[in-house]
Amino acid sequence: MKSQVICDALNAVNPTPAQRARMRAALEAQLPAEKPHRRGAHQQKASSQRWWTIIPAVAALFAVVLLGIFVLGRTDKTPPSMSNVPTAPLTLESLQSSANYKASMEIKDYVQSYNATGDVDETLSEAYRAYGCRNTEMAQKVDEICTKYGLNKVGDGISPGTTEEMFTALDVRSMVRDSGNGDVTTSNPSYSADGNFEFWGATTVSGVDYPIEYRVYRAMKQTLSTAYWEIENTSDYQWSNSVTTAGTDVLIAVGQNNSLVLTDTGDSVVVIVVMNATTGDTQTGKATLETFANTFDLSLAPPTESGTAIPEAYQPVIAKYVTALTEHWGGEACSNADISILVSYVTSPSELGYALLDLDNDGTDELIIANDAERQVIYDLYSLVDGKLVHVFTGWDRNSYELREGYRILNIGSNGAASADYVYCHLSRGQLVTDSLIRFDAATDPDHPWFRGTGENDLAPITDENWSEDEIYSAAASLPITITPFADASAGSYDPALADYEGYLSIIDTSSIKYYALRDLDGDGQDELLLYNSGETLMKVAAIQNGTAQEILSGNVLDLCEGNVLEAWEGGSGAEQRTYYRVENHTAVPFECIIYNIDENQCYRDSNYDFYEENLTPITEEEYNRVVNTYPNEFRRQQCGR
Repeated sequence: MKSQVICDALNAVNPTPAQRARMRAALEAQLPAEKPHRRGAHQQKASSQRWWTIIPAVAALFAVVLLGIFVLGRTDKTPPSMSNVPTAPLTLESLQSSANYKASMEIKDYVQSYNATGDVDETLSEAYRAYGCRNTEMAQKVDEICTKYGLNKVGDGISPGTTEEMFTALDVRSMVRDSGNGDVTTSNPSYSADGNFEFWGATTVSGVDYPIEYRVYRAMKQTLSTAYWEIENTSDYQWSNSVTTAGTDVLIAVGQNNSLVLTDTGDSVVVIVVMNATTGDTQTGKATLETFANTFDLSLAPPTESGTAIPEAYQPVIAKYVTALTEHWGGEACSNADISILVSYVTSPSELGYALLDLDNDGTDELIIANDAERQVIYDLYSLVDGKLVHVFTGWDRNSYELREGYRILNIGSNGAASADYVYCHLSRGQLVTDSLIRFDAATDPDHPWFRGTGENDLAPITDENWSEDEIYSAAASLPITITPFADASAGSYDPALADYEGYLSIIDTSSIKYYALRDLDGDGQDELLLYNSGETLMKVAAIQNGTAQEILSGNVLDLCEGNVLEAWEGGSGAEQRTYYRVENHTAVPFECIIYNIDENQCYRDSNYDFYEENLTPITEEEYNRVVNTYPNEFRRQQCGR
């Protein structure tokens, strides 16, 4: 019923689609609340209030036509600079005492109490109609309030195709990022050239079994923004301050119908309206709102130089890793170079990579070095603090780091079977700040070996018999890191050896190639190139012949065996053949070929080394197995194994 009343009213004034969305939101804030279905379904209970008492209220609201919206027109104005300035944490008191809030509430009260009659004056500009002005008298009141508080009217609105287009146009980093728990969606973006914007969205966080729906508004401090109209009565909320895992101060308001997350960015205030949070609900209370706030980049800082550009300070670090991998550094060499000794266990640049992520919301990406295994761990983390490179941490065998939901980092350290620490922390100015510590210490208390606290000085035993180690990992979901393999970095300017193969790589089909390795197969000081598919199967081998890269062996199933021997397997329904090659003078030279004929149950040696023109000599099964066991395929598993 509520939805139908709103739709009927919307149709009566015939706004644009974007205006319809904004007006509907404003109306819903005025009408009786309806609690959403617990599982996030869009079914709603009907309000017990009689709807004929609400229709006049709806009509009165539509007397202002565009209650609190940004008029979604077009403008060619250049977006302003979005540089943020340091600011004190936002509090309810500082919010209510601000000129922006006072002016916004004053115009809201005026518009809602104004008894306007007749049609809207079409000569009024969109700048006035954004506040619900219907005539010149109301427009003059807007000017009066702007002059009183030293503010500008909100500029004409723009309706981009996507939220990301909006952030790009405003030259700020996207606020929306993956929570690590499910789909993230956005809709209805609009903005003005002065920096004000809004959009709708939904995201999923830990502990909530349905998507949290929200609306985001940015209110520039130099403008008379209507974003504050979303707050309604401040006494309807439970207010508290919090800090996100990225170190951003936020003001949280838990309400009966809607809840709020606000932050002061210096030149603006961001208001996030959470549309299905309710007081006393353990799934959508204060703790969930704090987790919800962690799913946003609230910095509104300019994007990185090109979105994918690697900061100059990180480039030598990446080059160092590529060198360590291609030269097969040992643990001591890695330690001396101040990189994780775990790198010494990696035999191919394809197994390890880097990623750029802003873990602390300061507008500058961190450099993450991580593997691509089922359990993804961070080998090293680097940050830029005041423009200077900081090596935040390095991992090793018994001291691992994982990225978890909300860009929290889980550090697991072990001194042996009877002792281990599990530390959740977040990054702040190049340092890890501990959020919580759980310790396993069987030597101290064998009956209750688990302890919990926020640090070394406040650990207390966990006496709950139902508590288990699983609760450590369920506290924050693992957040996959999409890495750029160092194999890709080697294809650029970081690995001079691969440059010798650029001509060859440019003419072959590399669509099925995901990994590569460089290895000197014939001991002449020149690395051969081995190309692997996504299934980690060796597909091609190339060598440098007379200064030019040439393919010397290819096949559907190749393996690199002990002793730098190459094995090519071919087979069909009736037989399988294994041919073994050594690389000599930059050429793959066959030296052994064995065949097993399945139909005959007989093994052979082929002196022609040719599947189609065979010269077969029968051999025993023992001889066949001897050859296979002489050249085990262990190196391939090391090259691309996970």
